[in-house]
Amino acid sequence: MKTITLLTTCQHAGMLVSGDFMTTKATFYTQPKLYKALKIRAAETDQSISDLINRAIAAQLDEDLQDIRAIRARADDPTESYEEFLTGLKGDGLL
Repeated sequence: MKTITLLTTCQHAGMLVSGDFMTTKATFYTQPKLYKALKIRAAETDQSISDLINRAIAAQLDEDLQDIRAIRARADDPTESYEEFLTGLKGDGLL
């Protein structure tokens, strides 16, 4: 396992500052090959590892938000129990 510590270069009032955003230092563990891939990607795209990780986290959280909204939008859709579904299959001659 590799340890990755995310850092920025400017410190203000105990918090790290990156561009317009206050950031928090975080350490996490990853597989060595994943870390190597991350380092290569950062070098090839001229981005920091922190930027890549922050974008990946933001993308995942945005996907979660989209999923939550989709679930809520379907909250009033009719449901069918497993037993009802099997009964329907039997009625269709599939069981």
